[in-house]
Amino acid sequence: MTEPGDPPEPEVTPGSDSKRNGAKVRRHVPSYGSSLSRLAEDHERLALVLAAAEIRRASAIFTLASDARIKGIDELLTKLDKISTAFEGDSRLAKLSFLIVRVTADFETALEATISSYVAVAFDAMRDVLETQYLLFDFGRDEQLIDEWLQGDDKTLRDKFGPVHVRRRLKDGGIGDFGDNAQSADYKGHSQMLHLRPPRWSVLPSKGRVRPDLFSDDMGFWEIFEHAHGLWQALAFLVTKIAPDSEANRILSAEPCGISDAWQQTNRSQTLFTGIMEAGLNRQSGDKTAAATILTRALIRAGALAPEAVKSGDLEQYDVAVRELTQHHGD
Repeated sequence: MTEPGDPPEPEVTPGSDSKRNGAKVRRHVPSYGSSLSRLAEDHERLALVLAAAEIRRASAIFTLASDARIKGIDELLTKLDKISTAFEGDSRLAKLSFLIVRVTADFETALEATISSYVAVAFDAMRDVLETQYLLFDFGRDEQLIDEWLQGDDKTLRDKFGPVHVRRRLKDGGIGDFGDNAQSADYKGHSQMLHLRPPRWSVLPSKGRVRPDLFSDDMGFWEIFEHAHGLWQALAFLVTKIAPDSEANRILSAEPCGISDAWQQTNRSQTLFTGIMEAGLNRQSGDKTAAATILTRALIRAGALAPEAVKSGDLEQYDVAVRELTQHHGD
């Protein structure tokens, strides 16, 4: 503790040396494990929560150190840093550079949440990326909207730039798919995660730390790469329209291989998850035929079920077979 007139405490990075009044000072920073042990002496409940997350985090990093997911995220963050610098250095893009910083933080948050098994936090972060993606497409469609958004008051931001209004403009402009398809299901899933709802059957991740199961270990990763893929497309669309000769456009001209590889790997499990979610909603509404058909399609597209297993490589023919099966056998 310093007294009035004393020099300020020096800023020291963990384990580094510093000087104060000419003397070299070594600061000791305890390990996270030892800090948790000390915390547990007086705050056992809190320490248990933090320790469980740390165990999951360490296990995930050890298992995934050389996996395509980790390589893809590292490449994504590195590319976003370069894109941010390119935006800042271009007068046409500089006013939007803060959005790149924001989505980079979203991806960092989602990564930390995923490896700690707080998947719902990753979903929340990716909703922010999704809405940014829509906004970037909107700006690429009409450049004049950029300043209107930046200078808009609360009413303008709500009544003109709320997600529902942006999505409607994109749909009317033929940008993106917002009917009964993956993008609409994705946005609906994020909305269901965000807003408080009565407890019902759902395959969406619960709040808090989730237990390992068929999807939870990969759920955060497919969210990251699905939205990284969409964000990359939106950024490329925007920059091509308003700054085609920019360094940012050069960087965005091709999606990095590492990101694409990780997206393709995680997309298989996401396809199955989405199919289960949609099938469950149809079953809740009483349409067991549609539920069975959707689930079967998802299994085949995810590579979990070979078409030959149902004696047909034609999904339309198999739809008929599923309808007959459910009509004859009910539950």
